[in-house]
Amino acid sequence: MSAYEQIGDEIFMSREDITEKQTVIIREHYCYAKKLVIEGSNTTVLNAALPLTVKLLTWEDQPVLESLDIKVTVGDQEITLSLIDGEGVFDFVSAIAGEFTIMAQYPNTDGDKKVVTVS
Repeated sequence: MSAYEQIGDEIFMSREDITEKQTVIIREHYCYAKKLVIEGSNTTVLNAALPLTVKLLTWEDQPVLESLDIKVTVGDQEITLSLIDGEGVFDFVSAIAGEFTIMAQYPNTDGDKKVVTVS
């Protein structure tokens, strides 16, 4: 039988292995208790502002109303985005066509990435 268990900032999947002589509890990292999610369109045009929202959620997709500063990167460009009550918005603008991977990160939190196509 498997179950999920939170220890600190992590969620573990626990299961028991029972033999004739012993019972062993095995815990494996499943995910962090919180995650970042990037919401918004996957496409935009040159030099147009594309608003993207980053939300802080529990691992079970419930809002987390915390305020914190996260890191958002696109290639080698990095910004600090302030989340207020678990949400922050920024505009992505590119003068170059192509595909861009946008990543949101915070320590001990599952990050997110979104690929945006600029044409």
